[in-house]
Amino acid sequence: YLSYVREHNEKYGSIPVLGTEEIADQDSSIESTGMRNQELNGDVSEVFGGLDAAQDPSVMSSMAVAGMVTLARNAKVLLQGKRMAQEEKEELVRGGVISAGVAGLAHLLIG
Repeated sequence: YLSYVREHNEKYGSIPVLGTEEIADQDSSIESTGMRNQELNGDVSEVFGGLDAAQDPSVMSSMAVAGMVTLARNAKVLLQGKRMAQEEKEELVRGGVISAGVAGLAHLLIG
């Protein structure tokens, strides 16, 4: 969506954005990836369909454990009764998500 690209450009003007053919056609300042939206949607659906077909519940277990370990390690601050700034709380959740994602990808690649 062009609105997402514009929002990105407002927040992160120094980071260039590539868009699908359709987006690039709407705004000459956006460079095209050479891909059409339909092609990109098909590729994403194929990848996610392949992940579903794996039917390996241990991937989710690996992700859950990694996320929980990260959150538990960082949550000790809260358990000690200390206050956390909103930014620290957001970073805590972000760290858990990143750990879970990395564990899931590693499990799929290695397993």
